[in-house]
Amino acid sequence: METIKKIFKKIVNRETIMYIIFGVLTTVVNWIVYRIFDQLLTNGGGAEAVTTEGFQGAIDTFLSKGTAGIIAWVAAVAFAYVTNRLWVFEERAHGAKNVALECGRFVGARVATGVIEILGTPALVVLGLKAQVFGLDVAKLIVSVIIVILNYIFSKLFVFKSK
Repeated sequence: METIKKIFKKIVNRETIMYIIFGVLTTVVNWIVYRIFDQLLTNGGGAEAVTTEGFQGAIDTFLSKGTAGIIAWVAAVAFAYVTNRLWVFEERAHGAKNVALECGRFVGARVATGVIEILGTPALVVLGLKAQVFGLDVAKLIVSVIIVILNYIFSKLFVFKSK
């Protein structure tokens, strides 16, 4: 029992709690920015506004949704970098060069996990994980949990590492 308590204390600490809090807020930033730009790019109609049928309609939908998604991702990564740097890992790179390197490592890690997310969900579905729970795609949920864990590991070991 004592070993479990030690493991729990090592895993659940100020840093991991702050990471979870700011991770939720990062997700909220992503969703809000996505919704705003989805509305702007579809002239206020959002998802239901894209009703044009055929190939051109598919292109319009893809471009508006893709653009809104890219803008939301950039906003979320910027928010996550600042909050992780200041309040989660409390690491302070000094000097423009060091901050740029730290930021570059952070964005690089987020691009890597973004690729895993983009490819992981369809891969799990193709492998047969087509279930839903509470109306949510189980494959997407599994990949999201993996991405959160990987983002923490990359941030801890490669981005905001102590010198």
